[in-house]
Amino acid sequence: MYKTSGKPISAFKQDFNKTLDSLDYDFRAFSLTISPRVKLYSEIDARCERMVEAGLLREIGQLFSEGRLPEYSPAALAVGYRQGLEFLCSGDVRILLSFVLY
Repeated sequence: MYKTSGKPISAFKQDFNKTLDSLDYDFRAFSLTISPRVKLYSEIDARCERMVEAGLLREIGQLFSEGRLPEYSPAALAVGYRQGLEFLCSGDVRILLSFVLY
């Protein structure tokens, strides 16, 4: 920056601070943080377990077998549905049938 402007970087910071001070605004910054990743991932895992226990795979299997869940539809690409379809269509037709028929 010095080569092109002839000013050191610190001069730009001083100019910027003077500009901010001259404005008639009260600037405040806030940020939100999420809980530690381990806790977050644990909560996501627990939620996924509850969804599966509540019948997510059966629902996906039924919708897929009825042709109501096209492979690239928004629902099929949603979190949970996408992974459920991958599992059910993993190659063993018996897995898919077990969730559709029972």
